[in-house]
Amino acid sequence: EKTKNLNVLHYKTHRTALLEAIHLQQHRTAQMLINHSSCDTNLSTSNLLNERLKTPLILACKLQLLPVIHSLLECKQCNVV
Repeated sequence: EKTKNLNVLHYKTHRTALLEAIHLQQHRTAQMLINHSSCDTNLSTSNLLNERLKTPLILACKLQLLPVIHSLLECKQCNVV
């Protein structure tokens, strides 16, 4: 049975679907996930040392993905404080 949980971790990187989309610079996919009600925009999960504790917003800023940054800042669920 397929899961509807968008926050399932990738089996190798332990990134969420949103973090994976941001890492791969898939703007449209990231924006679709951000707008989905069950997507946690604050999860910071990765087993890669240079990505540990980086939220989607921090990773998007690091990669300078302005459309994704804008979407995250507009998202009511995203913690920016």
